[in-house]
Amino acid sequence: MCKKSNYLKYLNSWTFNFHMERTFYHLSKTSKLGKKTFVIKLEDLHLKNTEIMKRFCNSFNLEYERTLQNSTYHGKKWWGDSVSRKDLNGVNKNFENKINYEFLFKKDISLIEYKLKNFYKKYDYPFRSRKDFSKFLYFLPLKAELIIMKESFKRLNFINLIFCIYYYFKRVLKIFEMEYDKNKYPNHF
Repeated sequence: MCKKSNYLKYLNSWTFNFHMERTFYHLSKTSKLGKKTFVIKLEDLHLKNTEIMKRFCNSFNLEYERTLQNSTYHGKKWWGDSVSRKDLNGVNKNFENKINYEFLFKKDISLIEYKLKNFYKKYDYPFRSRKDFSKFLYFLPLKAELIIMKESFKRLNFINLIFCIYYYFKRVLKIFEMEYDKNKYPNHF
């Protein structure tokens, strides 16, 4: 596992907000564009690669080739990225969808699952948190927010600290928006 400090070089209040927005809202925004949209679950891409790639090709009138079983980027083997520092070798038949608790409290998982319950149901994701979710948890900072604030303070980065507070309030306000309807999410392969 990558040390927390490796991620901290890349994590600030803006990037955290960007990833939160992407997680909670980008799929629903994409769905509203009226374009042909599908979802491919990462775990399915690993565990059911051939089946998923054949269905993908069929949906887009493409010819399936065995090379689609290889993880490449511009014809070169994909080995991971500079942030995770993991050497990956394409499709992983032993892939497991795990939660990294370095950056999440259990109550954060509860909040995410509560807010994305229709997404979880549509794409058959397991619920791993408590069912008795208190709305009071909306107002508590997430573990990642606290880490970013702490790091900003340690580095005397007061501009980022101000943005931490700004994005915290933005998240709290957005979390009260209605969740996207389960039936409006795009289908998955």
